[in-house]
Amino acid sequence: MSSRRTATGTIRYMSSVVLQILGGGVLTVFLPRALAPEQYATYAVASSVASWIEMIGCFALGAGLARLVAGAGDDWKPVVRAALLAALLGMSALAILAFGAAPLIARGLGDPELTGFLRLFVLDFPAFVVFMLLLNVLTGRGLHTRRALAWSTYWIAKPTFAVILVGSGLSVKGAVLASIGASFIGMIVAVRLTRPGLPARSASLRPLWSYAWPLVLGGVALHLSRNVDLWLVQALCTDKRAAAYYGIACVSYGTGLMLLISVVMAALPTLTSALKEKRTEDARELVREALRFVWLLGLAMASVFLVTGDSLVMLVFSNPYRATADPLSILLFGLLFLASASVFQTVLVASGRPHRILPGNLAGLLLGLMLDILLIPRYGIVGAAVGTSAGFVLSALLLGAACRRNLTHHLPALTAMRCGVAAAAVILIGGLAETSGLMSLLLAILLTGIYFGVLVLLRELGRSDFEALAGALRFRKRTR
Repeated sequence: MSSRRTATGTIRYMSSVVLQILGGGVLTVFLPRALAPEQYATYAVASSVASWIEMIGCFALGAGLARLVAGAGDDWKPVVRAALLAALLGMSALAILAFGAAPLIARGLGDPELTGFLRLFVLDFPAFVVFMLLLNVLTGRGLHTRRALAWSTYWIAKPTFAVILVGSGLSVKGAVLASIGASFIGMIVAVRLTRPGLPARSASLRPLWSYAWPLVLGGVALHLSRNVDLWLVQALCTDKRAAAYYGIACVSYGTGLMLLISVVMAALPTLTSALKEKRTEDARELVREALRFVWLLGLAMASVFLVTGDSLVMLVFSNPYRATADPLSILLFGLLFLASASVFQTVLVASGRPHRILPGNLAGLLLGLMLDILLIPRYGIVGAAVGTSAGFVLSALLLGAACRRNLTHHLPALTAMRCGVAAAAVILIGGLAETSGLMSLLLAILLTGIYFGVLVLLRELGRSDFEALAGALRFRKRTR
């Protein structure tokens, strides 16, 4: 029964992730088309700053909340009450600070128009963080279907509000209000599904802080490494449209990251169980398969986009955003290492060693920051992509080394070689074709088929992979 419940929870989680990717895709395509490049640049930077501030609260209180709720059993409400009070007080304080600091932030980023939008975004802070905390509560209680419902509601509301508000002429303000509205809708739904109540007492959050602080610092460093490059592009590039081009690249590879790590996050309970029960070989196999999944799918995205990127960007976003293609091509290769780093972080959390996460993420952040400062003034958004990707590589190497101390793992050399051959075939064949418009989309689909076809011919993908996929689909039908 426990395995069935875990599998059902994994399927529900994956379903909500698919909806997130679809909703995020609608936003990624709609907003650049609805806004001028300068307007989208303002929105992208304001959203990035607000998101980073919100992640501080999410990491600070949410990192270990699911674990604490699960351990509290039936007495979980005092824990949630304490966490919600801390979230409301802490994020209200951050909102006041951000409201006051907005002019300084806008001046530092070279765009005075950011001030008003940053101040508007502070309304989102408490609602979004409370919403995320309640999702963790649902996870801790094992209510995966309810969690998926709340998360899906958020990702349905956000693009819907954006289309309505931006389409009605509210421009950047409409996009910001769409984020705020979605957070409040998500929070209300999560409250109804969680039913935390108002118990007379609050539990101590000391166990939460003692477990979560390494995750907080490591998570903040990682999230900063994924945002600071956009801020530096806004501050250091003379062409203010550059932040629009680079903002689209960041959102696009972020969607790819969610796709790659979705299976990794869903496998966390299984990995934790294997390590606790000292089934080391099972844990190694799970990590190897996670890395294999990341590289099989990630290299497909990177290689196909490398040869079709210009045409796809013009098809999806229109000609003004053609400059997005080059940095996105680089970031998609960096994504392989960022997703690998996520696998290693999952291993460290599951093995009870979250304190080993911070050094790797901090080193990657510092390297990326240094290279961005050096490269952006000369090479613009391409330099930003190179610097950020180099930071991802360093983080993956250091986190992988930290994992190997207690759990030997690696991407099999034969798998890496076969993936490389498939990617080379895609690049060589794609380089012979010149397409535009819808033909570029058809070419991308064809090249993706060639990539996986080569892997089948090389016996990297076989019957066991297809049987596993078919089994997952059959199980999903039975659990609907």
